[in-house]
Amino acid sequence: MKKSKLLSILKSLDKQAFGKLKKFMQVPYFVEVKQKQKVLKLFEILIPYYPGFGHKNLEKEKLYRQLFSDTDYSPSKMDRLMNHLLTVIKKFILIEYTINQQEEGYKELILARFYLEKGLNNDFKSTARTFRKKQEQVLPRSSQYYLHNYLMEAEQSYFASFYNQRKADLNLPNTIKSLDIFYICSRLQHACTLMAQQFYHVPLGLQADLFRYEEISDLIQSSDYLEVPIIKVYYNAFQLLYLKDDDEQFDELLEVLNQNKDFLPNEQLRAIQTICRSYCIRRYYKGNEKYLQKAFDLYKSHLENGYLYHDGGIFAGMLKNLIVVGLKMKQFDWVLQNIEAHKHRIIGTHNQEEVYRFNLASYYFAKKDYPKTLEYLCSYEKDTYYKVSAKRLELKVYFEMDSPLLDFKMKAFKVYLFRVSNKILSKIAQEGNNNFINLLYQMHNTQTYRNPDRIKKLVEKIKSQKVVIERDWLLEQLEKLKG
Repeated sequence: MKKSKLLSILKSLDKQAFGKLKKFMQVPYFVEVKQKQKVLKLFEILIPYYPGFGHKNLEKEKLYRQLFSDTDYSPSKMDRLMNHLLTVIKKFILIEYTINQQEEGYKELILARFYLEKGLNNDFKSTARTFRKKQEQVLPRSSQYYLHNYLMEAEQSYFASFYNQRKADLNLPNTIKSLDIFYICSRLQHACTLMAQQFYHVPLGLQADLFRYEEISDLIQSSDYLEVPIIKVYYNAFQLLYLKDDDEQFDELLEVLNQNKDFLPNEQLRAIQTICRSYCIRRYYKGNEKYLQKAFDLYKSHLENGYLYHDGGIFAGMLKNLIVVGLKMKQFDWVLQNIEAHKHRIIGTHNQEEVYRFNLASYYFAKKDYPKTLEYLCSYEKDTYYKVSAKRLELKVYFEMDSPLLDFKMKAFKVYLFRVSNKILSKIAQEGNNNFINLLYQMHNTQTYRNPDRIKKLVEKIKSQKVVIERDWLLEQLEKLKG
């Protein structure tokens, strides 16, 4: 019972919603299920155990005896009763969602459908006019906004079909255009998300024809669709992702985004900002150093304007990226300030303290305070990503210190990678970490020291490999080995 879907949904309701549910259950109209009285009694029995629902009295058999004291326990009968109660609760959730729907135009759309079905023509027309007036005022405008536009146009087409005078267009041109806008908007969003995932994060091996670049471009340019702000922004992002390394397109995306940011909901605005930051990092790692400054400026601006936060917190990975860029820019005071300011605001991790310590270790490594770096590194037992990162950082410290422990630590790292690679790490993480340790072995070889030819070959090897974690640091160390 404690792990049932019924209790998991009841647990998810906040205090206010649970209070409304209690009132909802008291209205006979809503509890139109079999065994109504038993359903109500089961709910009344459960009320005192909110919100935890973890008491031993919530075993199915014990509840059954309270409900059916004169019969033997029947698991199937108890399951049916729980499902009846769950049906009522789902009805409550649907009604609550509809009533509290925040999207403008949603309620008018529902009313318009009702008036149309009942033949209340004047009410339908009045509601459609109200819908259009409200839609004109809506900011920002998500794909849901354009879906509502299409659905209302479709309702008006259906309405017009009842009064077809043969020459009428039945509102179909408007319906088709609003459908195209919704389709283009949604497809661009999904395509950009998928392309960004493939190009900036994990190679997915997707075929280029999946994105239908030429087809979508032709459709957009066939009409005035670029006058729709969210389409204009996403189309520019779509072009940037498809062209990959087009700096003029990147500048145009930034300009278009700045001009239209008020029209984009926060979720879409942040998605485009992430694409912009990722583009800068990609260009920097491909050798265009001016993009490090651009990436830092974007991170700083987005942080100051609150775009990097989620419900007041910042995801561990986002904070780490911000810190890495800040350290590469040698903005040490700014980095330390942000590490401390976000110590208790880190989300998306099992252990805030470990992430905080890793960020401090990274800071002290950049400052070349190696004892402090090692002091702040810990085991990171709950997060393999940070555990691997910490082990790499430890190797970098021992390499820079020319420590006799380096050989032992490198062997231990290889063993650890072999043990966890296929179970936990993604293929790209496996490849990046393996390339790192193999290159470090070659750099640590005594034949490499002050050997220009060997060093040159290693530099070329590092630059030619697609996935090398710590690429910048490895190249920096090879430069030092030239003597």
